[in-house]
Amino acid sequence: MTSTNHLEGSLISLRPLTLSDSVSLFEHTGNDLDLWQWLRYDTPTTLSKMENIVSSILTEVSNQTREAFAVILKSSGEAIGSTSFMDFSNDNSQVEVGGTFYAKKFWRTGVNTEAKILMLSEAFEVRRFQRVIFKTDKLNLRSQTAIERLGAKFDGIKEHHMQRLDGSWRDSVYYSIENDQWPAIKKVLTKA
Repeated sequence: MTSTNHLEGSLISLRPLTLSDSVSLFEHTGNDLDLWQWLRYDTPTTLSKMENIVSSILTEVSNQTREAFAVILKSSGEAIGSTSFMDFSNDNSQVEVGGTFYAKKFWRTGVNTEAKILMLSEAFEVRRFQRVIFKTDKLNLRSQTAIERLGAKFDGIKEHHMQRLDGSWRDSVYYSIENDQWPAIKKVLTKA
């Protein structure tokens, strides 16, 4: 599933990720061990390594297993992060929102909330998915808190779900928002 969609908010816009976004993404997120510790890629310490990460994501896009967006700060036009739709169900009943990262200076600024409002609106109101799921590492408390602030409900923990880069096994915490819950959640999020 590839997109030509540009989703517009007041702080940010989401548009399809391109390899040329690597430069801005490296400037904003490269060399940040805290940011990359929970992602499935090594911390990009060079522009070339960031280009490899973006190329890997774009391969998933080409294989139609992911729809990746660059998160563009409207005030500067720069890519400050990325987020994706992934793990699409065959019958369009559910999709995962994940693979999200932002420059640390934009954490707790409204960027994530606005990106998720845009994506959830797209998922439920345009594409008519019945369920959106989120998953994160059980040890990533910051991500769990961010997901819970969106109004997603805790669904459970899948133990030894994925292998981390260091070879250890990750337990994944699952959350979801159902289509019929979205109107009330959207009302709360857009008032915040």
